[in-house]
Amino acid sequence: WTLPVQRAFGPVAAYNLAVFSSFWLSGFAAFGLCRHVCNTRHGKGDLPALLGAAAFALSPHLVAQAYNGISETLTAGTFALATWATLHLIERPTLKNAGLAAGAGALCMLSNNYYGLFAVLGALVLGVTSAAGRWERVNWRGLPLPVIVAGAIAGLLVAPSLWLFSKS
Repeated sequence: WTLPVQRAFGPVAAYNLAVFSSFWLSGFAAFGLCRHVCNTRHGKGDLPALLGAAAFALSPHLVAQAYNGISETLTAGTFALATWATLHLIERPTLKNAGLAAGAGALCMLSNNYYGLFAVLGALVLGVTSAAGRWERVNWRGLPLPVIVAGAIAGLLVAPSLWLFSKS
């Protein structure tokens, strides 16, 4: 997706665009996740979400990775995006939300395998904590099919990449 910039301005400009975009994605995803959590728990969303987004996107970890040049670790925004989509799926289990959660989870796994594994573990933790702390907010009867669909779609999306990775 940075190829047009690379053709017009060179590889340095394209890489810088990719790095700045990853910070933007991290902030955007963290804002959505923080806003979701703050609205559901406290009824307040924008200012705490902006602070959370800034703290996440400008965290020492991400800034250090940009300085180190380890570009795949800059995709931390995909983890926040997958967590946000998983929460949305747990609270509103529909096939559309299953597709969104599957897409976000697959994007997370494909951008960085470690973040993808964290997203899978995080989804399990979110399921357990939702069962323990927010039982009444979850449509438990409607949840199994969308979760299975999300897992199947995400698995199909990442299977070729993981298969090739295992062969290397």
